[in-house]
Amino acid sequence: MLHHPPFSSGSHAEDPMKMQNIIVPLFEKYGVDAVFSGHNHMYERLYANGINYFITGGGGAPLHKSKHKSSYSQKVVICYNYCKIIKNKNNLCVTAYNINDSIIDSINIFPKQ
Repeated sequence: MLHHPPFSSGSHAEDPMKMQNIIVPLFEKYGVDAVFSGHNHMYERLYANGINYFITGGGGAPLHKSKHKSSYSQKVVICYNYCKIIKNKNNLCVTAYNINDSIIDSINIFPKQ
């Protein structure tokens, strides 16, 4: 879990902390499957170099509009949101909900071999 996302379509500049050069290579080296962050007040799921990135920053502060489209973006929803993560025997199920408890996104993540 991080505060600043290394990839994002949000209103903040992408990667202001230079994590793409510093921490992302460590995620890739050690086989990280999923990374969760906030900072941008929205929901976004991204996929880069075999890693799922989630921005779940819609916890109550004013929402941010999408500023640009990250080439890694899979889904963007501008709404207040939260994620539920369930570890099953062979995978993680990540489900994102809006404040009305409606599903806005869902994905099963299988670990790297």
